[in-house]
Amino acid sequence: MHAQIRPFPFALWSELAHRDPEGFESARLTMIEGLVASAAPEHQRRLKSLQWRLDQRRLRAADPRRACDALAAHLWERALGQDGLMARLTGLVDANQPGISASVLPFPRVRVASKSGQPPQ
Repeated sequence: MHAQIRPFPFALWSELAHRDPEGFESARLTMIEGLVASAAPEHQRRLKSLQWRLDQRRLRAADPRRACDALAAHLWERALGQDGLMARLTGLVDANQPGISASVLPFPRVRVASKSGQPPQ
């Protein structure tokens, strides 16, 4: 079963962070723990480990902007670096192997949600 993806209510989280930083942190941890708990049991240990590494990078950063840059760099490295996601995915199938072919599927254009996090009308 696939989870329904809903727009992230950035404005609400931003307002909470400014108004009540401790409440924001508590809500953030609750949300992360819920997401990890909803993952398949065999993935939960790796997700907890990844979150710990992200939290450590965030704590070591001098300010929020540098924390954001450090997190983005870490995630890009995990995706594109040596033994990253792309390396693992491309290693699964040799595109030059006989009998391997693929079709490009057209995707309809999707309207982006508004800043309030609500879907467009």
